[in-house]
Amino acid sequence: MAPTRVYRRVEHGTKIELALVHEEGSRIPHYVDRRFDTPVPPGWRVERQSQPNWDGGPSLRRDMRVLDTEEPFDAAFAVNEEKVRRAEQLALALVEHMRVWGAVEPRLFVWQLGGIDAVGSAPDVLWRRREILDELAGLDLVPAEIDDPYCAFGPNGPPLVPRALVGRPVAELREADPLLADIRALGVWISLAGDEIRLALEQP
Repeated sequence: MAPTRVYRRVEHGTKIELALVHEEGSRIPHYVDRRFDTPVPPGWRVERQSQPNWDGGPSLRRDMRVLDTEEPFDAAFAVNEEKVRRAEQLALALVEHMRVWGAVEPRLFVWQLGGIDAVGSAPDVLWRRREILDELAGLDLVPAEIDDPYCAFGPNGPPLVPRALVGRPVAELREADPLLADIRALGVWISLAGDEIRLALEQP
């Protein structure tokens, strides 16, 4: 079954309201930046985006308002309908290439305008792949683990290398790049996050 298409609007707000709070179950306080001074509109939800502090101190949580709708919220989607459909076809082919990296069966095509926001906590498969490829530059074969002696990846360490890739020539791991280039040539950005294929149409 083909993924359902939805259109996503994200608002970050403009009023900065940074506060140090201590919530139940949290080991240490963390900063919260809500950035809103009006009630949440009907149909919208609040998503929380967390940025950990690498030295173990208070982390930062930013709240965003999110609305998913089945109807386009901007005429640009209707004008570019053919481009939208072509990008979705390429995106499905890309998911098949990215299975070995951890891509899962997609449930939604999520379309935004102008840029992709990090809504939700599911890891971005394309971003993780890029991090791994950057770390493997100069190696011949994919190792079982990536060394991180300088803690470049923060408190959680480096991304895990997919087991199916261990021992393969590093030069073989760029097979998804032509598909990514074709999608970008359409004026579309893409992210694979959990069961969502997130796509952003460049501002007209």
